[in-house]
Amino acid sequence: MFDAEVQHHNSALAFLTHDDEQHRFAFVNLEVLQPDGNETDKRGLIGVDHFTYTQASLKDLLDNYVHTKAKVRRSVH
Repeated sequence: MFDAEVQHHNSALAFLTHDDEQHRFAFVNLEVLQPDGNETDKRGLIGVDHFTYTQASLKDLLDNYVHTKAKVRRSVH
């Protein structure tokens, strides 16, 4: 969906980008980074912590929303 390319990866981290930024996506394996972490009830969960978008204008943001929503609907049906 984002045409992202892997910039770096190992067993703990992966960074991907789809433009000239060093990374736009970061994936973290907490089992590796914090094997004795105190949030054991959340171990193994998959989810999103946060995300951001950079757009040149509000129109670009809304156009991207419409495009992405249509693409997701096509993939679900």
